[in-house]
Amino acid sequence: MFTPFFFSFPLLSNYKHQFPPGRAFPYEATNHGAQLAKSSWLAFLDATTIPKISWLSSCAQIIKQKDIDIVFGATQYNAKTSFQNLLLASSFGRKPVESIPGTVIKKNCFKSNDQIIEGVRSGGDLEWRERMKEKYKWFFIFTQQGLG
Repeated sequence: MFTPFFFSFPLLSNYKHQFPPGRAFPYEATNHGAQLAKSSWLAFLDATTIPKISWLSSCAQIIKQKDIDIVFGATQYNAKTSFQNLLLASSFGRKPVESIPGTVIKKNCFKSNDQIIEGVRSGGDLEWRERMKEKYKWFFIFTQQGLG
């Protein structure tokens, strides 16, 4: 059963010395952190992602009702300047897009062979989501669509 777990940032300081020294690519850090997690569920955020207050409770409800392995998150990009508006219009637009930030997944679905590809700066998340969709029951929270 999925139980939302809320934590405070001081708790994160307990883990900062458990990561290998030096810089890691983003997906390597995600994979390593997932392996350190003690919970049976993983919930992903990003440094610049601000989830809705109901994010975890909404995911928990979907997981319980639909018996889902993965609830993919949705990221909505915002622009503050005219240049950012141009970039947004030429890329994602204002519609939320499926993303790893906001995703909740059973930890046992994130086994060694199901981790995000390492050694790349970008694109690993796209490949990972497609691979997970082929193997597990999933749901995209924004469109209310999925395979289960």
